[in-house]
Parts: sequence; C-alpha cells; structure tokens
Amino acid sequence: QNQAANKKTSQDPNAKNNDMMSDIDFDNDPPVSDIDESESEIVYKKKTIKSGAPIKYGMNQKIHMLNREPGSKSLDVLIIDDDEGLTNLIQNYLAEERSDYVDVCHNAIDGWKAMQKFNYNLIVMDWNSKGLSGLALYNRLRSKPELRRVPVIILTGSMARENFRIIEDNKCTLVLEKPFELQIFENAVESIRKRQKADSQVTELACQIINMHKGDRKKIYQTLKDTTAKIPCKFDFLLAAGQYLYYLHEYRLAQKAYEDAARLEPHNVTLMTEMAKVHLRLDHPIESLRLLTEANHFSPGNIERLCLMGEAGLDLFQTDKAQEYFRRALQIDGENLTARQGTIVTNNLADYLKSVEKSQPLREKFASTLNLIGITYIKNNQIKNGIEQYHCAMAFIHDLPTTARIQFNLGLAYFRSGDHRLALEWLNESMKNSDSSFKKPQIWYEKIQSAQGTTSLENFEAVPLEWDSDEFVDSLADSLKSMMENPEYD
Repeated sequence: QNQAANKKTSQDPNAKNNDMMSDIDFDNDPPVSDIDESESEIVYKKKTIKSGAPIKYGMNQKIHMLNREPGSKSLDVLIIDDDEGLTNLIQNYLAEERSDYVDVCHNAIDGWKAMQKFNYNLIVMDWNSKGLSGLALYNRLRSKPELRRVPVIILTGSMARENFRIIEDNKCTLVLEKPFELQIFENAVESIRKRQKADSQVTELACQIINMHKGDRKKIYQTLKDTTAKIPCKFDFLLAAGQYLYYLHEYRLAQKAYEDAARLEPHNVTLMTEMAKVHLRLDHPIESLRLLTEANHFSPGNIERLCLMGEAGLDLFQTDKAQEYFRRALQIDGENLTARQGTIVTNNLADYLKSVEKSQPLREKFASTLNLIGITYIKNNQIKNGIEQYHCAMAFIHDLPTTARIQFNLGLAYFRSGDHRLALEWLNESMKNSDSSFKKPQIWYEKIQSAQGTTSLENFEAVPLEWDSDEFVDSLADSLKSMMENPEYD
C-alpha cells in the first residue's frame, strides 16, 4: 500500500557604525519554529532547529498512566471510536488475550490529546469520529515524528478507495470495513506489527552503517551499496538510509541514496516526497515541486506535502501557487500551524512584491526577502507585524546561519516592543545557532542585560541577508539611522 503507481549560508563584516539597523550583515551560505496551538490563535515558542526527517531517532517513550511490570513487552493501544460495543470488543481482546494496555476515546479531539500526552504502539481509529475529520486526524498523527511509523488501523463503514489514497504514504496503515469478525482484526494487528518490525529493523541497520562511517561520505555510500546488494528489502533500506542522511543534513548523500531507490520503485509516493525535501534543501525548488505534484496526484490529502508545495512556491516567488497549496491544507485541517504560517508569509510576500514591482528589480533570495519584510515592518513601526513575520518565516528557514540571524532580528524586535524577557530569550537562541563569526547576538544580549529597565533603541541594529546592491544597503541603513534618531520613534 506504499506504492501508488507500482502495483514513486555566513560571514559577518565589520560594521560602519553602531547605530540602529545600520550594521548590515551579508550572508552567503547555501540553503526550523516550534509553535503550539491554543484554540484558534498562534502561540510562539522558542525556535530550535529540528530535523524534517520522517521519524524521531532515539525517541524516549512517554510514561503511560498505567504502571507496567519490568520487562513487559505489552503494547499501549489507543482506540478512537464512539461505538461502545465495538470498542469493548476490541478492548477486551487486546487487554485479556494479549495483556495490552488500552485507552479508549470516543471522539477525535480527545484522541488527539491522548496522542500528545502518551506514545502508543498501536492506534485504532474510526474514520468518521466526531470532532475532527478522519483525514485531519490522520494527518496530525503522522505529522508527529514519534507516530510516523506507529501502526494505525482505520475502521470505516465505507471502503471507497478514493477516500483512503493518503495511506499510500505509509505502509504501517490498514483499513478495515465495519462490521468485521474479531479474527480479521486479530490478523490485521499481527500483519501490521510484522510490517512495523521489519521497517524498524531496516532503519536500525541503515543508521548503524551511517554512524559507523560518519564523516567519510565515500565509505558511507559504498557500504550502503554493498549492503543493498546483499539484503532482500533493498528499496526500504535505501529509503531509510536517505531519511537518516537527510536528518543528519547530508543532503547530497541522501540524494544519491534516493536515486538508487528510485531505480527500484520510481513512482513510490513516499520516495518522491522525500526526494522533494532534499531538492528544496539543495535549492532546486522547480524539481521539488514537480516531484511533489506527481506524488500528490497518486496520494492526495497529505497536509505535509501540500505545505512543502507551498514552500516550493514561495521559494519560486509564485505567491498565487503558494496561497493555493496552503489553502488546500487548511481546508483539511484549519488548525494546521505550518499552513497558517505559510498563509501569513505568502500574503506578506505578495504585498512586498507589489510594493517593489515598479521601484526596483527583485534581487534577494527567498530567505533574504522574508527577513527584509520583517525589517520593513519594524522600520515602519509595525512591531507586531514584524514579530509575526519573523516567527512565521522561521517555519521555512532550515539552515543554522540564516536561522540565527532571523532569531537575532526577532530578539531586537521584542526589545523594540519593550519585552526584554523575550528579547533575551531569542538572542540566546540566536547565540546557540550562530557560528564563531557572528558576534552580534552576544553583544546585544549583554547590552540588554546591562540596560534592564530602559527601552532606548539608540544602538539598535538588524541583519539583512544577501543583498547585492551596496547602494541599496547604505540607503536603507541611512534611512533607518535617521528614523531611529527621530525623537518621535521612541
């Protein structure tokens, strides 16, 4: 069921002066925002770099509410269904026959909350549960790294295939049509657990080989090729290797592993999506969008893929396309944070492109433009909009040097707003992600610490990225300096 068609950036030059926003930093390196949801509002947390890998390596299991005996191999199971007769039947079978711990939720919202609180080894969900559509819930659980490979059994009263094409993205998913015999459910559990076990073994082998030769790219690739020739599950092994290499930011090696896998299953939708992620990191948005579009044709309804398509559209400055992809994602789940962030960034980018269309040619790269939009808001004293732009932009910035500079500007924006606590938090995050040449976060962290109680911005500075025109940079710096010297600004 995993096969759709085969049955597919930094340097820190010396500043001219220490006035606010007049110290411009040029970033030349090549091409992550943890945000929580609180009802319908976006609540921002400290930004930390996280991998886009599809699983969570070295996962620590959350503690279940029930104490289990030492050495127990039993499962934690979550059932989401409002049919009490059916849930009792499944619960009794799992608890009595297999000594499994079982939680039951009668609606999708409670089920989602349980998934955030505990890690489950098996999830049984009714596709038509109340509170949240089955497609939205399935997207949410597969978006969590610790749940990417957890077996899921979908229960439904209708087996219309077009409604379940999204399961092509994950082979650890089965669909059972109601009503069914208990023996059929038992067989489904055994089948899906065997798949998960085999998948985990392949992933473990790939990680061991890569870790064994870490730092020697040639040795890693040769060992992967040699191992592939000896094992039966060649495609799964190469896919797992590519995913782990992507997690380690070894994008070129990941690309080679995926290309080898594509010779075996060229139209595998998971492979196409993973390859598209690599192409985005290697600054190949056109090829990325092509792969994502093809995968989406075979397996529509995947919010992560729609958001990746939106990101590729943003990277190409095709705001109309990006808006459409994020809109589709929000139609599935209106609370999806990446889609909401993408919508905000896209709208801001569209407005910015209109404003510069006649005045100057667009020469900045994507990351630089997102940063410039934030600076423009701050320059125009729209501090709230600038802070929102920086937060949302970080969902689409994936390298440490650029992230550090966005975080630095965000810290200064919070300082401008008078929130010293958040200013210091974000400057501290910037320091964690900065290289040795980027000293400004530490300098400003110390400045703000020593000047607690004042909101003066006489020495404020922001960090634009990768601008080609020295005249434009100097002009912006001079205008910002003049603005900051204006008594009305404070």
